[in-house]
Amino acid sequence: MELALQSLTHHWIEQHPRILWLLQHPVTTLVGILISIILFSRLLAAIAYLIDRIWLWIIKAPWLLVKSLLGIKNQTSEAVGQTINYELAVNPEQLTKIVNQLEKIEKQQQQILQDVAILKQQSQTINTQKSVASLPEEKS
Repeated sequence: MELALQSLTHHWIEQHPRILWLLQHPVTTLVGILISIILFSRLLAAIAYLIDRIWLWIIKAPWLLVKSLLGIKNQTSEAVGQTINYELAVNPEQLTKIVNQLEKIEKQQQQILQDVAILKQQSQTINTQKSVASLPEEKS
């Protein structure tokens, strides 16, 4: 009986050499099986997510169709449209407000540039004074 079982397994292994290789390399086999399980679970999760999205779209489709036929817009698109577009501003009050803000910004910019110029000039005079003070005096 043992001889018959050995010849049967030997014959089967000769027909399937990859299974013999997998049995001879158990670490590689375990890593491959682990990676396969992870990839398969991710594939199932992606399929479940896709089915979920499809069902949500099927449920929302009649409402979206009615909204488009009636011309109802989303509130979010209206909120985005309320932002100030400086090129399309036609309201005189809004234009004067924009011009005033620009003038304030320009004044602040000029003041900052003047302050930077003063600080630069002061640092240059301090550096020249230090360099002059550090020079050794010549003896006559």
